[in-house]
Amino acid sequence: MCRLFGYIARRPVNPSFAFFSGEANLYTLSQIHNDGWGVAWTSSAGWELYKEGVALYKSENARKVLQQVNSMLAIAHIRKASPEFGEVNYENTHPFVADGWAFAHNGTVRSYSELRRLLGDRASRLQGKTDSEAFFHLILKFVEEARDPVEGVALAVSEVDRLEYTSINSVFSDGSRLYALNKFRSTNTEYYTMYIGRFMIEGVELVAVASQPLGGLEGWERVGNGKLVVVDRTLTPTVYHLG
Repeated sequence: MCRLFGYIARRPVNPSFAFFSGEANLYTLSQIHNDGWGVAWTSSAGWELYKEGVALYKSENARKVLQQVNSMLAIAHIRKASPEFGEVNYENTHPFVADGWAFAHNGTVRSYSELRRLLGDRASRLQGKTDSEAFFHLILKFVEEARDPVEGVALAVSEVDRLEYTSINSVFSDGSRLYALNKFRSTNTEYYTMYIGRFMIEGVELVAVASQPLGGLEGWERVGNGKLVVVDRTLTPTVYHLG
């Protein structure tokens, strides 16, 4: 049980609005989702990453780090560790970055050993011991094989659909597009339904996705179970139905 956030913008913008603005924001929510936090963002050097295995609201560095972020694309996560993957440390904290992608997940895939088996040799690349990181690498495996991101995600989802899970809700990016996967089996529809919206932040237009409306912003719309949304640099969302 975690909270996800990501955006893609026309020009670089600071993500602090999602962390500190409005009644519902990542900072206040981290009092419940208190097993770590992180943010990944694009720069001229590629992906930058900062994460800690402590609650966001307890972090001594969060505000200073976030003030320095100015990016056209960012992904953030606050973690509530699943009992099966409860170790709170840097390696298990989201987002994860590999092969030019950044990824964050909300939910639990219970068949961790089966996920590792599906990864084959790629399992050796895992740095932590979570279902989330394993699912990320399964997506990367199929994206590489399919040579098409959407097809790769669809293939990874079809494999995980054979396993037991509460949710595979994810926000991820290849540095050029923002992806939001809203797919869950839990009966807690309100908690697992994701949201998308188009906003103006400090005069910059962006499209944001999140686990719930954040930042005191109006105009959030539900994504819907079984959908993959891809937003490109023109801020045009394309919706794919994955069942």
